[in-house]
Amino acid sequence: PEGGSRCRRAMLVTVLLAALSVVRPTSLVVGRRTFCAVTASLACPRSSLASVSTYNVKDAAAAVARMRDARAELAGVDSMLARSRFDDALAAVSDVSTRLENDCTVFVQSPVLSPDDKVAIGTIRRYGIGADILIMLGGVAESARSEDQAHSRDYLKKGIAALDEVLLIASTYDL
Repeated sequence: PEGGSRCRRAMLVTVLLAALSVVRPTSLVVGRRTFCAVTASLACPRSSLASVSTYNVKDAAAAVARMRDARAELAGVDSMLARSRFDDALAAVSDVSTRLENDCTVFVQSPVLSPDDKVAIGTIRRYGIGADILIMLGGVAESARSEDQAHSRDYLKKGIAALDEVLLIASTYDL
């Protein structure tokens, strides 16, 4: 049921962040508050377009188009953070994050991708580039709440880089 799913998501994030901090401790600096917020945000249920289990090529193309739009919106978030407009950035990131979770799920569950690319992108339940995007955007949100401009922009840069990887994979399928 839903409670078990939330628990598994929270546990997955906990294990992943712990593993990353052991493997590359200097490249992943996550404060206790950020860690708890990211874990909690991933454990909370969200409404999901991805509740439908069958998608087609048109669905995948539409999801990729929305991901490109989200990429442009995230570039705007950087300018908000640069001007210390944390509330605006937080609202924008929260909205984009929810949409990206849905769009990545639609894309991965569509028949367009090869099995290897499906694994590479993954979902929030199956670690991959898609989870990287969501984890980093969660870091942006928490850093924006703390009005920490440097960390917010760093997490945003990493989230955009992960999204760019997904869009690069999509471009190999002419989407």
